Amino acid sequence: MSDEAPQKGFLATLGQSLCCAICVAPVAVLGAIALTAHNERSSVCVMHALDDGYEAVETVPCSPAKHSTSEDDLFLFRCPLDKDHSRFGPAWHGYDDFDLFGPLHFDGIGLEVEVQMYQCIETIHKSNTSTTYTYAKAFKSVPAPEMVGPQWDYYCGDENPSWPSGLPSFASARAPSVKAGAYELSENMISSIALNTPVDPISTQHSSSGPGFNWQKASHLGAGVYITNDDRVPRRLDRDDFGNQGNGNIHGNGNPTGNPGQGNIHGNGNGFGNNNPGQGNIHGNVNPGQGNIHGNGNPGQGQGNIHGNGFGNNNNPGQGNIRGNGNGFGHGNQPFPNQPLPNEVPGQYPLGTLKASFNSNSWEDVAVLGHERNGKMENWEAPDAWMCSGYGLETLRQTTTRLDKESMFSTLHGENKVWTIILRVLAFCIFWGAFAAMVEPLGVVADFMPIIGGCLGDAFDVIQCCISCLPATACFCTVAGVMYVVMRPAVGAPMLLGTAAIVGFMVYAKVSRKSKESGEGGEAAALIRAEGE
Repeated sequence: MSDEAPQKGFLATLGQSLCCAICVAPVAVLGAIALTAHNERSSVCVMHALDDGYEAVETVPCSPAKHSTSEDDLFLFRCPLDKDHSRFGPAWHGYDDFDLFGPLHFDGIGLEVEVQMYQCIETIHKSNTSTTYTYAKAFKSVPAPEMVGPQWDYYCGDENPSWPSGLPSFASARAPSVKAGAYELSENMISSIALNTPVDPISTQHSSSGPGFNWQKASHLGAGVYITNDDRVPRRLDRDDFGNQGNGNIHGNGNPTGNPGQGNIHGNGNGFGNNNPGQGNIHGNVNPGQGNIHGNGNPGQGQGNIHGNGFGNNNNPGQGNIRGNGNGFGHGNQPFPNQPLPNEVPGQYPLGTLKASFNSNSWEDVAVLGHERNGKMENWEAPDAWMCSGYGLETLRQTTTRLDKESMFSTLHGENKVWTIILRVLAFCIFWGAFAAMVEPLGVVADFMPIIGGCLGDAFDVIQCCISCLPATACFCTVAGVMYVVMRPAVGAPMLLGTAAIVGFMVYAKVSRKSKESGEGGEAAALIRAEGE
């Protein structure tokens, strides 16, 4: 029986690695080829469009609007955004997604809201010998998975409430029309305006807005933040192990020692249990209590409102009335702890509290680059080039400094280079991972070898990483080199030469090893024949 489990593990692992090597790895290689080809073509075409645009661009004033005289006109200007027609309203794209937040009042170009719920998050930690569970409460924008740990109720108190129906975790709305200076902006330009400035669209301090939601300003959490309930939970004594809580306050003129006092007895959520002490703080001018009073007399037994003479330490009635609001019964004989339970830390919110964070745009000037048509800025199409058709310029940048022709095009060239490098690295990593997956079955076999399997498997992982890097580099350079030979021969030719050098080295190494093996075999055969003679 002890030998059967490793055999099943070997077969399952080997089958999985073979499936990955045969089915997944080739698809990944094809995807990397397509990504590399598209990235190199796009990089060159965008560069051509920027070069053509630099020659054709004209800097124009904000007002009055200058009209294009031909399709080749490219305008650049820096102007402030128009605030006169920026009131949030039904005409905005995405307006209906904000229904559950009630009437909103603010001026801006766009509005975003992220909704999070205060939840108890369970984290599972697994090791070879044990499984442990940890818990933490935090605001999350997605529903937390169902908790499965054995003591989740002790640390969390309750299950996480379900996400409210119809309430989005994220919503965004944009104004249908925006102007910068005398020019109207295109939808693409409007969507490129960043919404990262906190805004308070609910104007009142305690605004009941939205069906079933009472959104309240939460200044302590930052600007633009609202929550559905600002009531903190200092303690909650409703666990069965500690007795059920009472929700009412005790007010009276009596002193629980039997002597009349002139102070009031205040208890916040005092519990009553079978032989279980209450926990309210006692304050009086005659024989004042200084802490929590633990009574040995008769507990209150009513589940509704209790009116009458209470009983204190010596079973002497106090002179005040005891008013309880739904006092229950305790199940244990131990006193309530004098500190919050693990599931209720002072300052926490109740589970299910919702937090909404609103952001809108800043009012910085915008630098706009595009083609003007009937007072509206649109995409400027660059002249067609070899394998480059349909590329153009339609750009908006928010800026607090002067952005002229040179700085604008320098910024765009830099962004093009950064994206090209990022996609090149991604494509190369896909190539590398795919070729590593193709030789993974050999590593599985080495890892399951008796006695030395672990060391042999670790050594093969290093070898696998190295040998898969060579074909990955060759494939990447081949695809990128072909694209550059077609579009930019001066750059593509060296890349193809580098690929040829790598392939030639691999072929030379293989041929040399075979020649060495055949030579050693011939010498051994000659030695055997000589000894036989």
